[in-house]
Amino acid sequence: MRILTKTQAKDLDVFAMKSKGIPSDFLMENAGRAIAGETFEMTTSALKPSIAVVCGKGNNGGDGFAAAHFLKKWGREVDVFSTCPEASIKGDAKQFFEKLIAAECVVKFIKRPPTATKSYSVIIDAMLGTGASGTIRKEAAAWIRWINKQDAKIISADIPSGLGSDNGSFDPVCVKAEKTVTMGFPKLGLMIYKGPESAGEVVTADIGFPKIPNNLKGFHWSVFDESTIEDALPALPKTASKHTQGNVLIIAGSKGMTGAGVLASMAAARSGAGLVKAVVPESLNTVFELKMTEVMTIPCKDNGIGILTGDNFRPIKDALNWCDVAVIGPGLGTDRATLALIKKVVLSLKKPMVIDADALRMFYGNIQLFSKIKAPFVITPHCGELSKILNMERKNLEVDFPETSSKLSQKISGTLVAKNAPTITLQKKNGVINSSGNSGLATGGTGDVLSGLIGGLMTQGMDPFFASQVGVFLHGKAADIVSGKTGKRGMIASDLLDAIPEAMAMYE
Repeated sequence: MRILTKTQAKDLDVFAMKSKGIPSDFLMENAGRAIAGETFEMTTSALKPSIAVVCGKGNNGGDGFAAAHFLKKWGREVDVFSTCPEASIKGDAKQFFEKLIAAECVVKFIKRPPTATKSYSVIIDAMLGTGASGTIRKEAAAWIRWINKQDAKIISADIPSGLGSDNGSFDPVCVKAEKTVTMGFPKLGLMIYKGPESAGEVVTADIGFPKIPNNLKGFHWSVFDESTIEDALPALPKTASKHTQGNVLIIAGSKGMTGAGVLASMAAARSGAGLVKAVVPESLNTVFELKMTEVMTIPCKDNGIGILTGDNFRPIKDALNWCDVAVIGPGLGTDRATLALIKKVVLSLKKPMVIDADALRMFYGNIQLFSKIKAPFVITPHCGELSKILNMERKNLEVDFPETSSKLSQKISGTLVAKNAPTITLQKKNGVINSSGNSGLATGGTGDVLSGLIGGLMTQGMDPFFASQVGVFLHGKAADIVSGKTGKRGMIASDLLDAIPEAMAMYE
């Protein structure tokens, strides 16, 4: 499903009207009808339903006037508030405002919210829309707080007032809706950061927009959902064997962090990979063998210190000749000798790889190093790791996560899996937002499971970008399965290993 930025939404408006000859008032009428329809349904169980519509300046307010017009026509009791003076109502908005007046509907022009009002069944928020950016004016913020405080269901037109269309942030407040009716295509801010909790259920209304033109400028955003994965996991052929399903090499683990290597290795095995081997420090080999029955180990001499060092490059190089895909990083530790070894491995490897966790340290403040990688690759940083790669404050990264991550994706040749809520997979000028998963994933080790899962899918023939999207979705779906049985708080990373096959079976 395609998602639009604020600029792209405006460009589509212009394209619809100028290139396709679709009247703007036709689009507004359809938007109003869609909002009114959802509102009407929300009030069917109320004994004496009453509706308030809060309209601002511009097209969002016009959508509100149009919705009020239909609700009045359908026999609903409607109170309309305009936060701007009548003289500022222009264009298509004025047309539907005049229809309201003709229908003897009173519009109250008040700059600030009323101190006392009657009780409403539903409040329609049609105040700011996609035009809001930066700090919200005091008067608008006061209206937003008033809307949120009312004992009523809230439905927002296009996007909750105050919510950033491109980043899902707000300053200082935004409407918290039960439902948002977005026009034509969802807006990026609805899907990321604080957008989902502010927007509630998102309903995409077909208001008559044409098909998006191929030359629409800007980053191409979309959502990965169940419709996308339908054909991603074909049934295994009857002739399949462990030698046809691909070989994954995991380079992971150090003293005190064997679990990360185990989780990544077992996730690769659970993905359907034919064979999985793990390169591990020799002194820790017994631990790995006890925890992993289905994964072979390649013990590397470590003189009892429990880390991989430059002396291990030769056996690792031999193992890399065997594999189809390498997963490098989980639990490797922070020792300089290990980092030097991994840097040498990554820059010399000519096979696809997933670079995760401690292996990402080589790129901290050193984006230029990505250009020296010779093979296809996927990196899977969480916000903390990504902020160090970009050499910026984490809080600044999180506020403008889509733009920042998209800039990085255009600077590197590989795939960026930016782990967040939700996780975004990016390559060049394409960004895909994941639709599965829950907050139960906020626990140690779940990222190691993800890196192994992506590596396992890659070794079965998926290209890195698509394997990352599928892996992120299945990872989230596994978390949804686990949380449905045990709840979110008690979820641990190893729970996902048993749920991954169940998640894959839903789409295989």
